[in-house]
Parts: sequence; structure tokens; C-alpha cells
Amino acid sequence: MADYRDPDWLAQLQAANGGEPFDGIIDLVSSQQAEALLPALGYYGHMVTVLGRIARNPLPAFSHCHSLHEIALGAQHAFGSDKQWSRLVAAGVAMMAQMASGELTLPPLVVGDFDALPSLLTRVKQEGQGEKYLVRVD
Repeated sequence: MADYRDPDWLAQLQAANGGEPFDGIIDLVSSQQAEALLPALGYYGHMVTVLGRIARNPLPAFSHCHSLHEIALGAQHAFGSDKQWSRLVAAGVAMMAQMASGELTLPPLVVGDFDALPSLLTRVKQEGQGEKYLVRVD
């Protein structure tokens, strides 16, 4: 795990990956951040962006052959066909059935009051064991 505030965070992750380029990166920051991470992807790597898309691949054509993916579920409302909606709903129903049967397990949830937010953030930074944190805001 690397702290994104450390200037060497990407180098730390690359070292943890044995110096190999990444097969995939999911960027939750911005299109600028995602674009800056493209060189860390290997040949046929996948970049998934959530908060902004890379409008044009800045790398030369026929070089790294990266696939750029955008996650924009809100666009489903305007651009999704009935068939696509049906598949999305069916996938959601299947996931719910897997959760109910225990086939798909969820990470433990840790619920705290807003006042506990600093200690919860410290906990996730120090332990980072896959727990999901929810904070009550009154």
C-alpha cells in the first residue's frame, strides 16, 4: 500500500509489483491524473476512469495498445437501451442472490459517528484490511 500524498507513491507501487508495469489501473481522481498514470500501464493495459475521461490517448498509435474505459453509470439513463438496462438489472439481481446465499461475501462494515472520522481514517490507513467504513452524519 502507498500513501498518495508521498511524492514517490507510484514508484512504491511499481516496486511492490516487482518493477513490472500494471495490467490495469482504476483512477478515482481525475482525467488528468489518469492520463499521467498511462505510462505505468504495460502493453495491452486497461485504464478505467471514474471522475473524468481521457478524451484522447496521448500515447502514439500502435505502441502500447492501451484500452481506455470510462465508468459513467449516470449516462445509462440517457443512452442505455432497454436491452442494456435489462442486463444491468439482471446482473444486480444475480449479485443480490449471491450475497443472500453466501456465495458472494461482502467486506465487513465499520459504522461510526462523524466525530469518530479521524480515528476511522487513521485505522484504514494503518490497517487497510478491506473493511468498508460508513460514517453517520446527523
